[in-house]
Amino acid sequence: MLGVCDRTFRRYINRYQEDGLDGLRDKRLEQASHRQALLDEMIAMTEAYRARHKGWYVKHYYSW
Repeated sequence: MLGVCDRTFRRYINRYQEDGLDGLRDKRLEQASHRQALLDEMIAMTEAYRARHKGWYVKHYYSW
């Protein structure tokens, strides 16, 4: 009826009893991706694009 198996529902009940509504929040959304680029790397790439490749499309820059 709820669209989840019995075990998952029991887990939800336990988490709600232990932590209240905060226990039901999806914590995966709060974690940073391990595949996310570092800020310094993104700044360096943006500066290189602006300095040497002005007017290029991102597709051309990426393939270069």
